[in-house]
Amino acid sequence: MENSQYYSSSSQSSEKNNSIHTAWGMVIIFLIIFCLNIINHYGNTVLTVLLLYIPIFISVMVFGVKVGIATVIFAGISVKPFIMLYAMSNSTNASSLYITQILMFFVSVGFFNIIIKYYKNFKELVKAMPYQVTHTENTNVLKFNLNNVIAAIKYINISFTIFEYKNLNFINSNINFISGKKSYELIIINNYPENKLKELNEIIAS
Repeated sequence: MENSQYYSSSSQSSEKNNSIHTAWGMVIIFLIIFCLNIINHYGNTVLTVLLLYIPIFISVMVFGVKVGIATVIFAGISVKPFIMLYAMSNSTNASSLYITQILMFFVSVGFFNIIIKYYKNFKELVKAMPYQVTHTENTNVLKFNLNNVIAAIKYINISFTIFEYKNLNFINSNINFISGKKSYELIIINNYPENKLKELNEIIAS
């Protein structure tokens, strides 16, 4: 039963991703056609050709480098007649102008790919920060406080908090509260000897 639910949810997720990719593909094609219409209407100026970088960037961002290269090839073939016409009307070398433009498109794919990878890595780093901050800072404080309390509780009757979330707002923006609590429990189990844990449980129970 659980397996059927899992496969059902995974198939729904796959269908959703396919729909999103199809929608983005239609947007990219529409933008290329739109840019070509602007170039056809206003002429092959630098500004109008630069508009083609928009669908190229989207294709790299959504689908990756391979689709970005395919978009460059499609855009290059589509814009070739306009570049040739522009070169003839301005007495410039059409072939060199066209090759230069295509090379710039290919360079832009690599540049966009580097930017997107950097952004994704930074985003993953931000997501991982609550775990790292919680593990290093609060664990050290936890060890210090527990050791002192276990030593002092034999002589003084006091109540205490085992641990507190010092960065609760930051954690809540990235991870679930219950997951964070479980993480702390694992930290305590993994960082304290069995006799210390037994002694701590006896103190809490009393």
